[in-house]
Formats: sequence, C-alpha cells, structure tokens
Amino acid sequence: MAQKKDGEKKLRDLFEHHASHEIEGANATPFIDIHVDGEVALQFSYGALNLAATDNSQKAQDSLLAREDLQYEELPEVWVLDEGWSGNQAFELCLETLNQIGYNIDDVTYAIETGCPTKGSVEWDDV
Repeated sequence: MAQKKDGEKKLRDLFEHHASHEIEGANATPFIDIHVDGEVALQFSYGALNLAATDNSQKAQDSLLAREDLQYEELPEVWVLDEGWSGNQAFELCLETLNQIGYNIDDVTYAIETGCPTKGSVEWDDV
C-alpha cells in the first residue's frame, strides 16, 4: 500500500512540476511520457493529452470526447485542457485515461518529463 501511495505522489508531483513551467515563444514544449511495462501508454504535453501510443483507446477516446472541460484537436490528435489548467487536473485526467485503457497507477513503471526548461528532462524520482 505504501508503494502505491509513493508512486501516486511521485507522479502527481511530476505533473505539478510540469504545470509550473511558463512556455514562451519558440521554446520547446515539455512533455511527460507515462510508461507501462516499458512502453509509452500516455503522453501529456503542457495541457494536451495524446493517445497516439495507446493501443485499444476507443473507450478512452469516447470518454474524452464526452468531457466538457476538454477541447478536441484533430491534428495532432490531442485533447486539450482549458487554459489555466493545473498539475492536479492533468494528473487526474491522465489517471482517468489510464483506467479507461485498462491500467491503474500501480501499472505505471516509469514517467519522465522531456524538454524541461530547467533541467532538460525530469524523471519522477527527481521531483
């Protein structure tokens, strides 16, 4: 039980860190890859959730399309949170989506933020 809480806290902290960035102009946009069994299950990029790497995502897509707090963008196919989103909102969105594709927080084996303006990349153990 303690390991589950620890993993959840680490992932939540990573999303809070991600949300703290201020992205301006031509700066590269940081993104978080959430891995399950060595494969990217979800990608979250500064307000936008990408399911491109997700298998069997129809249930998740249907759920995301039904949400009023998300805007669907076709190219690239992402679901975007309203402006002013928080790290907690992003964490909850990704956790809910993981559940929709058949995973839970215990299945997450690794998460990393790439393109972090302060460090280049941040792993969930670094937060």
